[in-house]
Amino acid sequence: VGGIYLLLWTVTWLPQPWLRAALYAVLCLLYGAATSAVGVALNVVMMRNVDREFLGRVGGVFNALVCASMPVASLFFAALQRVVPISGVYLFTAAIAAAGFLLLSGRREMAALK
Repeated sequence: VGGIYLLLWTVTWLPQPWLRAALYAVLCLLYGAATSAVGVALNVVMMRNVDREFLGRVGGVFNALVCASMPVASLFFAALQRVVPISGVYLFTAAIAAAGFLLLSGRREMAALK
C-alpha cells in the first residue's frame, strides 16, 4: 500500500494531464485491491485470536473504528494539503502506510497466516 502512494507521488510530476489521469485510475484500482487484501488479513487475525463469545463485540468495535477513521483521516489530510503540496501529502501517506505495514508484518499473528 505504501508503494502505491509512492507511485502516486511520482505521478504528480508528469506533465501530461491525460497520462496522470490514466495512471491515477490504475493506481487507485491497485490501492483498492491492496487495502482489501490487508483488510481480509486483519479480519482473519482477529477471528483467530478472539474468543467466539466476544467475536461479535470485538468485530463491532473494529468496524466502528475503521468507519470513524475515514472522516478523521479526510479532515487531517485536507488540513495537511492546505500547508503542504499534494505531492508531499502522498509522500507522507506513503511513509505512514509503509510503517504500518512493517509494524503489522512483524507481528507473530500475521506471520501465522502463512
